[in-house]
Amino acid sequence: MKEMRPLRICAIRLAPDEHQSKGGVCATERWGHKSLGRLFLCLLIVTCWLPMRSLAQVDPLFSDYRRLQSYYNPAAIGLQRDLLLTAAYHQQWIGIEGAPANLFVSAHTEQQWGKSYHGVGLVVVAQRAGLFTRTEAQAEYAFQLRWKGDKILSIGTGLGMINLLYDGTKAHIPDGGAMTPNDPSLPQTPVSGRNFDLSAGILWHTPRYFIGVSGRHLTVPRITLDRLYYQKVPIHINAVCGYNITPPGALLSWHPSLFASTNLTSWRVDVNLDVRLAQRWEAGLMYRPLQAAGLRLGALFGKCHVGYLFEMPTSQLARGNWGSHELVITYALPMSSHKKGTNSYKSIRLL
Repeated sequence: MKEMRPLRICAIRLAPDEHQSKGGVCATERWGHKSLGRLFLCLLIVTCWLPMRSLAQVDPLFSDYRRLQSYYNPAAIGLQRDLLLTAAYHQQWIGIEGAPANLFVSAHTEQQWGKSYHGVGLVVVAQRAGLFTRTEAQAEYAFQLRWKGDKILSIGTGLGMINLLYDGTKAHIPDGGAMTPNDPSLPQTPVSGRNFDLSAGILWHTPRYFIGVSGRHLTVPRITLDRLYYQKVPIHINAVCGYNITPPGALLSWHPSLFASTNLTSWRVDVNLDVRLAQRWEAGLMYRPLQAAGLRLGALFGKCHVGYLFEMPTSQLARGNWGSHELVITYALPMSSHKKGTNSYKSIRLL
């Protein structure tokens, strides 16, 4: 009986003069912009299976974490009485072959059962990165404690399924060095697997500020591929906070926020500052230390919000690509079953 083992291949570092063998890592001697796409494909494969240096290589990356909080924290659902429908598409690193493309779809709303308030929702996320396709579907529930109507302590959990597909038929491994085109450590056919996934979180939300902490992949799901290979998805701990500065009678309002995420071996921190005009038009700046800087634009049209985000890497990935782009569309569908006056939140904005 063959021993099951994690899928491993060599990683290719971006520095052209590095040669390493520790931990199964190798490097190329010379490369240019034309070969960046192929090298990136190899890097993607490795970072999905070896210890990571960037969270973007495991969990799909979305920039507008405020409107997509239900993905990071199940406690952030049901903060409005409307049925909130959200769709987002994030394309990383335009110009690099095999760069991650992420799709997000969610629906959630508030439910009042007796005198208690609850949030219910569904989140579906798909990512294609190189030879990997990853799909997550999760049902979420949140119990809410309210003070004076507009102060909410929400405790949420999510249960779902995570599926991973690796298409070995499309693998192109250059001959030479530590890898060969027919390396037995790599599947030569499409292999896939799935497992249950669990998340939980807590969120304190008021009209002036909010703060939340959550954990994803709490069961550390082990995804078995073709009975020979597997991947363990590490726990991710997320934290978010934000503040609303709205001077009395002013048309402009300021909305600083901070998002941090770690899988206990790597990290991601986003610092944002948004400015809104008449609570309809918005523009903002973001910075992800050592990784990217970006610009955010958005507008509210009735019950529909449209947002666009552009990011440019500040690392060596800035060479040979045109940055990352994200489009987010949110629509608040009125729920006639709710009683009037049961909820003071009429805007589709989370903040």
